[in-house]
Amino acid sequence: MIGLSSPVLIYIVLIVLIICCLFWLTISIIKKYTIGKILSIIFILLLSFPFFDDYYRAYTFKNNVKKDLNILNFQLNDDFEIPVSVGSDNFLGKSQITTIEISSEDKLRLIDQIVQSKNYIELKDENESSIAHDKAYLPEYFFNYKYPKYYTRKIKTKIENKEIEIDLKINLFRDVIEYSKWEK
Repeated sequence: MIGLSSPVLIYIVLIVLIICCLFWLTISIIKKYTIGKILSIIFILLLSFPFFDDYYRAYTFKNNVKKDLNILNFQLNDDFEIPVSVGSDNFLGKSQITTIEISSEDKLRLIDQIVQSKNYIELKDENESSIAHDKAYLPEYFFNYKYPKYYTRKIKTKIENKEIEIDLKINLFRDVIEYSKWEK
């Protein structure tokens, strides 16, 4: 059962109200009621704001993902989807885990970039990544690894006086990349 706080119900109510305002606008145009035209347009714009806000947030979020990938020297040529993104913000900093569905061409190109990098290392399991921890004290580091199930590129850098760490994983079995970002 759909509860009153359900976003689906809220959107349905908004759509019904917008349709009513469109009907009111049509009648105001036919009957030449100036105040009816103005009020109905204002109500339509106000009621449609949540729909535009969702599109704006999705657009902004995609741009933020592109900026994060640019920090890793990656660029996606094809369109991509973001099915999952989880973030938290606390006194220690911000963290975000994002899953991105990409095209197989982009996946192969990103893997090739990792393999062609000069500090690329193939590891047998995740326990061998202690090599990275030896250099983690450096102010900036950039690593490229291959594990049995995924490729990864990691970076620790400072941007606009914020310490940023990004760990990107490219799944070998699906056209999915996942990255974790921490800002301190």
